[in-house]
Amino acid sequence: MDPFQILIILLILYILAVIICAKLGNKKGRRDLGWIVGLFLGWLGVVIMLVVSRTHEQEVLNARRRLRVEAEARGEMVPPES
Repeated sequence: MDPFQILIILLILYILAVIICAKLGNKKGRRDLGWIVGLFLGWLGVVIMLVVSRTHEQEVLNARRRLRVEAEARGEMVPPES
């Protein structure tokens, strides 16, 4: 492989790391942090985003979803989400 091909492969891997960081950040309620960490740290940023905790608001949303699914599984009437 010539150096240009290696550079293209490294660029693709870097872009992939940024996208993964952004998705992890969005899932944890920290979208901006995901982009910033991904852009500056690459794959190390992915590791960091894996250990960063969710925001309180994201935890509340996840708990509500879990309770809704449990109530539906028990056959209870569940009001629509607002």
